[in-house]
Amino acid sequence: MPYSIDITGVTGGTAPIAFYACDEYGNNCSLLGYSPGIYVLPTLLQTATTIMVKSVDATGCIYFKLLTCNPETFFILTELGDVITTEGGDSLVWL
Repeated sequence: MPYSIDITGVTGGTAPIAFYACDEYGNNCSLLGYSPGIYVLPTLLQTATTIMVKSVDATGCIYFKLLTCNPETFFILTELGDVITTEGGDSLVWL
């Protein structure tokens, strides 16, 4: 089963907000979409152990977070201003 990211909500920022998945260095970014939803990671990132999730709002503000992937777990991400929370409630503060 391919890795996927579930972005469940967005607050803050200026719409539209674009969501990207990138390698851990911020390169090889692929547009996921412009709204909350479940996104399958691109083929290039399917075997990555660390990925960067990046959002860019209409004013050009960029927020990102590095996530370590574990094939036995998954993250449901909720963006709340400058914080992402996982399904387990862990806060992942944007860098």
